[in-house]
Amino acid sequence: MKPWLLLSLLLLQQTLQSAVGQPAKSKRPKEPGENRIKPSNKKVKTRTPKLKERNSTEPSPKVSSIMTRVMEKGHFQKPTATLNLSTGQSIELRCKGNKIGWSYPPYLDTFKDTRLSIKQHERYSQLILENATAADTGEYSCWLLLCNGYNCKKDTSKGGSTYIFFADKEEFFVPAPSYFEVVYLSPDKPAVIPCRVTNPSAKVTLHQEFPAEEIKVDGTNIIYDAKKGFIYQHPTSDQKGVVYCKAESRGTPQISIKYQLLYVESKLILRDLVHSRILSMSFS
Repeated sequence: MKPWLLLSLLLLQQTLQSAVGQPAKSKRPKEPGENRIKPSNKKVKTRTPKLKERNSTEPSPKVSSIMTRVMEKGHFQKPTATLNLSTGQSIELRCKGNKIGWSYPPYLDTFKDTRLSIKQHERYSQLILENATAADTGEYSCWLLLCNGYNCKKDTSKGGSTYIFFADKEEFFVPAPSYFEVVYLSPDKPAVIPCRVTNPSAKVTLHQEFPAEEIKVDGTNIIYDAKKGFIYQHPTSDQKGVVYCKAESRGTPQISIKYQLLYVESKLILRDLVHSRILSMSFS
């Protein structure tokens, strides 16, 4: 064998021996917890449950009724929303409380009618109306007064109310203080023609004087309420003029007083008021 070939084999043998005998490279031991998932720096968006908002249109607490009607001695009854009585009758209403306020048709106050009497007792207030007339038709209400010395305020949670019709065979309409009345029509608020009746069962219609014809009441733009009269929901300039109401009971008709309807632009009124105010300030 050639010497150079022998030398090459010897060198190759030594190289293989050194490679086999060298210990394998071991991996670095892991630190405790090193194989856990590293937390991310990304912010996590948390969801919070939505709170139920309070509905602002929820009905207000009901008023506790404190009104009773004296039917006869020792017998009481809670009055309904409306009472149908006849002229000449008397009525007694009571409201519980040591301090009570009352409201009733202003006609009774205007003439200081002695037929009406109100007395405050220890535990209730008493309203008595004797020998009622057609003009006494209207709303009667009471409420509890909360007083601190001489300062009193209305307790809106305790009260009572009833609307009383005093039917009259001769007076179909609640008497008015004059024979002619002006009603202003404004585009931004309803207008009321106050031809109230004394008997809710009477058939009532609305008429214009010129040209003479009945005004259609559609229940939408014009409605009728026996406690208020005819209501123009959205008045227009076309509705101005002279009108009157006509009531019919048991085949007998009766006409109310006349009402002059005047249309007024509320914005123009406000502008004129501001203008006059500016002028008065400039000259003062």
